[in-house]
Amino acid sequence: MHGKSYTEGHFVKQCLIKTAEVVCPEKAHLFKNIFLTRNTVAERIDEMSRDLKQQLKAESLRFEQFSIAIDETVDITGIAQLAVFIRACDNKFNMIELIPMHDTTTSQDIFKNVEQVLHEYDLDLSKLASLSTVGAANMVGRHNGVADKLQAKNKEFTSGFVIYTF
Repeated sequence: MHGKSYTEGHFVKQCLIKTAEVVCPEKAHLFKNIFLTRNTVAERIDEMSRDLKQQLKAESLRFEQFSIAIDETVDITGIAQLAVFIRACDNKFNMIELIPMHDTTTSQDIFKNVEQVLHEYDLDLSKLASLSTVGAANMVGRHNGVADKLQAKNKEFTSGFVIYTF
């Protein structure tokens, strides 16, 4: 949006007015009374996010199996980020959850955050079919990597899952 912040309500309002003038000119005046302050736009985005999360949780109950891919990176401000990609085998469901991680990115930190994502979306660990990740020690290290921790946790439910490294 013109390189401006997503909370740039004035720009969005102008786009809505222009669109209304083309699509429904008799109702265009109604759009001029819309208040799109920074807080209002931010609240709407939060509402949409919560609604999407609820829809994804409802959908996740129907998964037969799922796989996850995890990767860590550092953003331009130096904050460690963890991306968790989840794909179910019964449909074309894709979800990306980006979790800010501060200070350390040890295998324990990453494992805790992956567990949090699985819990947030009510994903049954017994349905985990595979894990894909980079070959870094904190991801796949013996006895202490995220993959090893997840595999140990998964053995409580089933015989295990496949680990892919890239």
